[in-house]
Amino acid sequence: MERLPRPRQMDEPMTDRSRVPTQLRSLIPLLHEWAIMDDVDRSLKVEDATTEKLQDLVDRVDAADQDVLYGWLSGPEARSLEPSAEYMAFTSLTMAADEARVTLRNRI
Repeated sequence: MERLPRPRQMDEPMTDRSRVPTQLRSLIPLLHEWAIMDDVDRSLKVEDATTEKLQDLVDRVDAADQDVLYGWLSGPEARSLEPSAEYMAFTSLTMAADEARVTLRNRI
């Protein structure tokens, strides 16, 4: 089966750091690889990743301040008709981390 071109991802240089809570800026480097907006493309990326890559993703997201991360993602921007690119990227990042957790459990 022929694979489609790689998914559109968030570029770190395109990220406006001022739109990201200070406590979460350490996660910005992960956006280029894991902030994949399309669910199918994100699932394929997780499925194809090594166990080490997935564990790194989970560890780094889990090390972030969870109250700040999920407070931001469930805050006013969650109800916006036009959330920022940064908000969408972090939403996709957390979905990738959630999927990575499940994939890691299934690989054991």
